[in-house]
Amino acid sequence: MCGIAGIFDSQSPPTRRDIGEMVRIQRHRGPDASGIVVDGAMALGMARLAIIDLQGGDQPMCSPDGSLAVVFNGEIYNYIELREDLISRGYQFRTRSDTEVLLHMYSEHGAGMLPHLNGMFAFAIWDAKLRTVLIARDRMGVKPLYYAQSGSRWFFASELKCLLTQSEVSTALDLDALADFLRLGYIPRQWTPYANVHKLLPGHYLMLYPDGHRIARWWDLAEKQQSASESSRERQRADLMEKFDDAVRLRMRSDVPVASFLSGGLDSSLVTVTAQRASEIPLNTFTLAFEHTEFDETPYARAVAEQANTWHRERIASPRHAIDHLPLLLWHMDEPMGDSSIIPNFLISK
Repeated sequence: MCGIAGIFDSQSPPTRRDIGEMVRIQRHRGPDASGIVVDGAMALGMARLAIIDLQGGDQPMCSPDGSLAVVFNGEIYNYIELREDLISRGYQFRTRSDTEVLLHMYSEHGAGMLPHLNGMFAFAIWDAKLRTVLIARDRMGVKPLYYAQSGSRWFFASELKCLLTQSEVSTALDLDALADFLRLGYIPRQWTPYANVHKLLPGHYLMLYPDGHRIARWWDLAEKQQSASESSRERQRADLMEKFDDAVRLRMRSDVPVASFLSGGLDSSLVTVTAQRASEIPLNTFTLAFEHTEFDETPYARAVAEQANTWHRERIASPRHAIDHLPLLLWHMDEPMGDSSIIPNFLISK
């Protein structure tokens, strides 16, 4: 998890002071390093949690000639394969990070780079030659991205609270969005509690120009469903197993220890067993148990951990834990969410 932030204004260029508070307020997302780049109409900021290339991956990262700059939250799982292809095309690398891969992929493909990326991401690339900003979000929206506009000035960030540090961003409430929350338990699609703040939709990108903007979809799940229905059931089963194993293997690329949240349910058990099979050392697994409940799945998690031979640890959560941590949890959530699973997810992450 990292935190990115940006201000784009072609008429009244932003300053380091403008973006500084947007970076500071999300240092919890990236305690390892932080940085800011200001170049004319663009100010980019980053709070980094180091996962890949711990020493060489600090951001914002710029191209050698300074014409491109990127801030990036997430991981590009196929960055090694993309890096090898780019090297074969003559690109040179100064780091081992997946962030630098994004810079060269943009140089090679522009916005057409997005379908080549296998990962979870929200990033922004400033092109000083074209005076444009490409802001993109991954296929399923794993990584968050909020944006707002006020006159000629655009703001974007990993967390909604970052935008609220800017006096130009209106906090007028969106009553329709709040009504959706009361009906559904969450605020859907691009809307937020604030009428002038939006989420970039999954599988979409936002391109900012000196004289306008464009939002476009770059990935559509419906197209994948249609192509899958054309193959046989046996082929689909084989494809699923192959893709699942490959997905877990790629997600284990890391320069820090890898762990699994093991609930004892089907999904986490499959991930854990597959990950341990691909690991040369015991995998870290974590399970959260609950006091006084018939829904405790700890015995199932323990059985999976024993079978897979992981390094397993359990924690017990009580109602007191939830009450004590709720104020901080609500601060982190940024907008209303009625799913009670956010509490155990927070506790096991902590």
